Amino acid sequence: MRREFHGHPERWDKFVAAYRKELAREPAASAARDLLARRKIGTITLLYAARDEEHNNAVALKAWLEEACGASPT
Repeated sequence: MRREFHGHPERWDKFVAAYRKELAREPAASAARDLLARRKIGTITLLYAARDEEHNNAVALKAWLEEACGASPT
């Protein structure tokens, strides 16, 4: 999924949709639930290696976590 998107920001919406579907599947779903639980305890730092600061998995995951928690974007 990441390789298909890499270097093609015009595919961002397609990547985000596919990433959200992946977050709903096991074992990704259990890891996502763990992140949600940890977010209640304190700050979570998301790392990424992409050069594009606006279009990467951390940005997509942050948006998903904020939606799941009902939090406003920061």
